[in-house]
Amino acid sequence: MKKIILAVVILLAAAVGIGPKIVANSIDTQLNHVVTTLNANPNYQAELIEIKQSWFSTQAKISVKLDMAALPNGQDNPILQQWGELALVLNFNAEHGPVLTGEHSGLAWSNWSLSYAGDSIRDTLEWPKDIPFYHVQATTHLLGSTSYQDNFPAFTINNDEAATHISFSGYQGQGVYSGDELTYQATADSADFQLDKVQAKVQQLSVNMSMQADLIKALEGALYDSTAQITLEHIEVQDSHFEPKTFTLDGFDLTTLSKIDKQQQLANIEFSYALRAFDADGYQGKDLLLALQVNNISNQFVQQYQQQMQGINAQDPDQVLQHIQQFMQKNLLAQLKLEPQMKITQLSGTLPEGQFNGNSSVSFKGIEALPADLSDSLFWLQHLHFTSNLSVDKGIAEMVATQTLKTQLANNPQMAELDEQQKQQIIQQQIPVMLTNLVQQGMLKETEQGYTADITINNGTAKINSVEIPLAPPAQ
Repeated sequence: MKKIILAVVILLAAAVGIGPKIVANSIDTQLNHVVTTLNANPNYQAELIEIKQSWFSTQAKISVKLDMAALPNGQDNPILQQWGELALVLNFNAEHGPVLTGEHSGLAWSNWSLSYAGDSIRDTLEWPKDIPFYHVQATTHLLGSTSYQDNFPAFTINNDEAATHISFSGYQGQGVYSGDELTYQATADSADFQLDKVQAKVQQLSVNMSMQADLIKALEGALYDSTAQITLEHIEVQDSHFEPKTFTLDGFDLTTLSKIDKQQQLANIEFSYALRAFDADGYQGKDLLLALQVNNISNQFVQQYQQQMQGINAQDPDQVLQHIQQFMQKNLLAQLKLEPQMKITQLSGTLPEGQFNGNSSVSFKGIEALPADLSDSLFWLQHLHFTSNLSVDKGIAEMVATQTLKTQLANNPQMAELDEQQKQQIIQQQIPVMLTNLVQQGMLKETEQGYTADITINNGTAKINSVEIPLAPPAQ
């Protein structure tokens, strides 16, 4: 028994003694791996500019430069052009386990932190001294998982010359990463903006996400199983320059879900945008929902496309277009053979004029070869499969008809001589005529509440309710 106890003591002593060196080697490897992965993206320049290691600790500095103008659409974005190159120096500090002391004492492989001091932006942003602008504190436990907390401090921006004043309450997040799964939750109380004569307020931001993937692979652009939800409880904008002058949103919710078939390496991705209520100068709506699905997306195609775009973003727009066309000619067929599909599973809401509800689906089927010219509309039309269903209350139909007639009358030179009251009278007279004609033509079906329309497109022919409309020219 004494021999067994002695052996255990010796093993524990060896682990405590050798463990910190093993942790140090692992940290060194991981830091270099992250830098290598970032450098694989042409938009980033990462460098481990300093590293100091002892038996029980590691201190490192990582330089990360991002060419904002080279990001997608960066050449057309004046804000990104103004930023130019964004350069950050990140400070990394770690304590090696398995026996930790100090503030984070206990048994764990390491305690580590990553922070950005933000000294270069203190002339624009104001926040408490001796606090980094961004900070992550993490513990890697003995069983391999890492728990962490991150935060941005409360800050303000005050520029009287530009009439710009911004106040942000701060941001706090926490999560767990286990090597192949990450969960994360974060909150921010408020942000207030005053930009010239525009005032805006955002309240109660919350973020919840999870992903089943290695972080390095995610940085490399691979698709993975994930869920994410971003919620904003209240948004308010006041702008005296435009109509509506006051616009509020309550209960905005963005949700995404991606699911990967690991055998076939196909992804199905869902998005939903929900809004509990809005008010635009007294015009109110509620229960708005747009739910989308993108199905049968090749993981290989997505990664190839990202790699292609990373290498051409900074090039001349004409060259970018040429490279994209070449890429599509080479890789698009394999994706199209998988019959990708996009669906609006629900589009609905309630407005003062009534309710609306709709859905649609679009896909391309039966494609075995690409045309020489990818802009050949007849080719795509012959393989297009589209279905759509829409139902609206009578008030919604009349509102759409009103806007359509206003546009038509605005282009009629004879209407220019009429005053607004006369124009409105003509529109009110024409609305029932227009809707009745559409019903008689079969374009709309009348119901007790309003109207419905069923639309399909197959083999170059559209069908609206019972009316067929050839879209493709007859074969020669």
